[in-house]
Amino acid sequence: MYVVAPLSMELNRSVSQAVILTALIAAACDTPNQSIAPTAPSLSASPPANAPPAIRSLSTNAPRVEADDTLTVVAEVDDAETPVDQLVYEWSASPMPGRFSGSGRQVKWTAPRGQRSPDTYRLTLTVTEHVSSPAPKDNTTTSSVEVHYNDSHPEMTQLALDFLGDSANDNITPAQCVRNFSDGCAGKQQQLSAIQAMRQNYRMLGGDFSIDHTELWENRSVGDVFALCTFRRISKITGQTETVTGVCTMTTVYENWRWLLCESRFDEGSTAATARARPR
Repeated sequence: MYVVAPLSMELNRSVSQAVILTALIAAACDTPNQSIAPTAPSLSASPPANAPPAIRSLSTNAPRVEADDTLTVVAEVDDAETPVDQLVYEWSASPMPGRFSGSGRQVKWTAPRGQRSPDTYRLTLTVTEHVSSPAPKDNTTTSSVEVHYNDSHPEMTQLALDFLGDSANDNITPAQCVRNFSDGCAGKQQQLSAIQAMRQNYRMLGGDFSIDHTELWENRSVGDVFALCTFRRISKITGQTETVTGVCTMTTVYENWRWLLCESRFDEGSTAATARARPR
């Protein structure tokens, strides 16, 4: 007795596998070649750029400074990479340097004397961060703050001398004589009327004026100038030449960061330039 079924099943399995293999080979031959691009190596992200320091604010303890006075100047600074105490701080001032004392983010500045007055000064801070990696370089930032400057005594003196010289000069109109008076002072109109009346009665020949002293009052918002005055004039009625002497007292007021005249008084015959009592 022969058993043939198992052999027949094995043969059928072999034939089936051969058919499948043949089909796969044929399909592979029909498929076009496809190239596979190589995968680029991954690159690590470059470090972020080192940003310069930032000056968040720059301020002074007062908006106005008098010659030889000292202001405190304060800066608020930050930096993402370097502690602020390790940054480099450089201070400067213009139009004239004045004098800085201290270092770092808070310093004191003493205003110069004898400069143009009034004026506006610019205080400038330059902050530098020294960077060593990946390449040495300096990160720098700059900021400025403005402050109003007055050398008040010379400023008031010049106002007074200009006014006195103009009032003794017939070539200067009464309106020009009071050009440096404050519009907010009644003394401007009063002085204009006085000069107009004087010009009706006299021809002015000039004068001699010597500043005796100046005073500042009321937190440096009001000042007085005292001068010894001599006026020379010719009477239009009699034709006689006259010389009058006395003390000229001119009050000044501080407005819009500068001094202006407010009123003027002439005490004929007086020789004592005495300061009037004012609250200091």
